[in-house]
Order: sequence, then C-alpha cells, then structure tokens
Amino acid sequence: YILIAGFIWKDFLIGNLKRYYFNFIVYFKDHPKKVKAALTAISAIVILIIIIPVFFIKPYQAELDILFFSVGRSNAVLIRTPMKKNFLIDAGLHYKYVLNGLTQEWDVAEKTIIPTLLKMNIKTLDGVVITNLNRENISGMHTVIKHMTVKHVYLPLDPAVFHPDLTYDEFLNLINSGYYKQNKDKWWVREYYDQYISLLKLIREKNIPASNLKYGDYLTHEFKKSGKMIKELEIYCLNPIDSKFYGERDEISDKSIVLNIIYGIKTDRNSKEYLKKNSFILLSDVGKGIQDSLVKNNLVSKTDVISVPYKGEKRALNPEFLKLVQPIDAVVQFDARGRNLDKEEDLKQFIYPEYKKFNIRIFRTDEVGAVIYHLSLIHI
Repeated sequence: YILIAGFIWKDFLIGNLKRYYFNFIVYFKDHPKKVKAALTAISAIVILIIIIPVFFIKPYQAELDILFFSVGRSNAVLIRTPMKKNFLIDAGLHYKYVLNGLTQEWDVAEKTIIPTLLKMNIKTLDGVVITNLNRENISGMHTVIKHMTVKHVYLPLDPAVFHPDLTYDEFLNLINSGYYKQNKDKWWVREYYDQYISLLKLIREKNIPASNLKYGDYLTHEFKKSGKMIKELEIYCLNPIDSKFYGERDEISDKSIVLNIIYGIKTDRNSKEYLKKNSFILLSDVGKGIQDSLVKNNLVSKTDVISVPYKGEKRALNPEFLKLVQPIDAVVQFDARGRNLDKEEDLKQFIYPEYKKFNIRIFRTDEVGAVIYHLSLIHI
C-alpha cells in the first residue's frame, strides 16, 4: 500500500498521471481480446485486493475502557465494560466561590463530565458510584443524576439507615464521632449532611434504585467466550466492611468505597486462575489504616494501576501497601491552583519520592489531561 501510494503521489506531483493512463489504454487496444480479458481480470483482482481489507480488517478496539477525567483535585472515573455497560465512579466537584465581590459557580460534571459522556455517545449510565461524602466526590453527582438516565445508584452508606428524612442531629448521632459533634457548626461538617441528604432526596424523586456497596459486593461480573477461552471481568468492593461508625476522626473518608477491577482470560469459567490479567485498584480517599487492613487481610496483590489515595495527601501515603501491590502506574486527579498549593507540596516532598522508590509512574491530570486506559488482554 505504501509503494502504490508513493508511486501515485509521485506521478501526481510531476503531472505524469495522464501519460500513464494513456499508455494503459493504448496497451489494451493493441492486444487481442483474450489478453484484454486477462488484463481486465488481473486489474479487477488487484483492485479487490486493495479494497477488501478496508471492509474486513478491523482496527484495534478496546474491550474495557477506564477513563480518569481531568476534573481538578476531585474524583471522577468512567468504566466502560466489554458488555457495553457504563459506570461512573464519583462526579467531581461542584462549588461556589466569590470573585471580585460576585458569587461564581463551577460544576465539573456540567462542564467536563457530561459533555465527554455525550461525545462518547453515552446517554445512559448503568450505575453511578458515590465513593464517599467528601464534596470532591459527591457534589457533581447531583448534576449527573438530574441530566442523564441512571439505572442504579451505589452508595457508601446503607440508605435504609442513612435515609433522606434524617435530621442533622440524627445524622451526626449515626456518624458517632465526638470530633464532628464538637464541630457541628462548621460549614465543612454541615456540608456532609447537606450534600448527602439532598442527593438521597433527588434519587427518591427520580425513583432510581439505590443500595450501598460493601466488602464482597460486585458492581458487575461479566463473562465472554473467546474461542476455547473465557474472558472475565470482575469489579468488586474491597471497602467498607459495613456502614457502622466507631467514632474515628477520618472515618467518613475511611468508609470510602474501594473498587478492585480485574480483567483476564481463563481456560474455564469456574477456574480461579487467570492465564493473563490486568488489574486496577481505585482507592478513593482511604487512609493508611484501611490500606494496612487490605494488606493484612490479603485482599490486595500485585496490580497494574492504582489511583493515588486521598488525591495525593501525605496522610494517605503507605509504603507497605505500595511495596505489596507494586503498580506500574498511579493516577492522581489534581489541580495545583489556589488553596491546593500546600497539597502540591505533599506530592512533591512525600508522594513523588516514595513512588519513585518503587519505579511507579505518576500521571497528574492537571499536567497530562485525562488519562484513559484501553484494555484488550493483548494491549493496555
């Protein structure tokens, strides 16, 4: 193809295409009918050889896509499965701020996430997951649920216990933290309640099924026959264990939903061993203690990609966890502007050096843009 294109392009440039065409016609006129027929057949075969691959050779297509949106220092990940199911994990930050005396509003779901989904021809989400109550995870989900078709909502807390009709004091009693009760008048404590309860009311208004994800629950589990082999996708929950609070200060973050994604190929559907696999761990905002628990209980092993926990804060750095999982890549959804400048120091002074010890590549979305992994068990 390269040679043919090269000759045609060369002749086109020097203006000799007409001359070659003329010689071709003359050649046909000067030969008997049988030779003409043979030449015609050869020409047809050559044309078919060139054209047929266009229709039958398919370009490389991913079977599983995992997209880390560029949404500043907040969480938003899209998973598109081999069975064409679409799951959105968190939806970024929706916040208001005052600039030059005027109240401004920024919603990454409206500005980035929804336009990207529509461009990918995704109008229905099979499930959305709110990994925790932090505003960087939950606040943009209101916009997604309002403007897109959502089949199911997965929550970090049991909606039968943490229901939409709770008062603020009832909510705090269930959280069972003296620290939050002491700071109940602070905006950042009140915000946990306001964001979560308003989302639950919206889910009820839209009549969307909702449930909590806890350890062992599957987000999806898919099988696909490939010749004599079986391709299997598992997306299941590693944390939290339950919705009960024990009074720890960072327990809202430590109740974050952690997802393990494994896509592999097996000889048999019931086999526990993969011949080949790729794996991801989405750690949301869990701290060092939860990572220790995952290691201690043998819930994690060597993986390919992780999300940097707690958006790169040093309090979530756990060298023992990194030593065990040894990822090739780590993705941190970040934005160094404004109040996040001190968070960038955490990245540079603590995260970068520790990850470098284990030869882990870090992708920052504020530097490289959105990060997308295409998987087919042949390529990643």
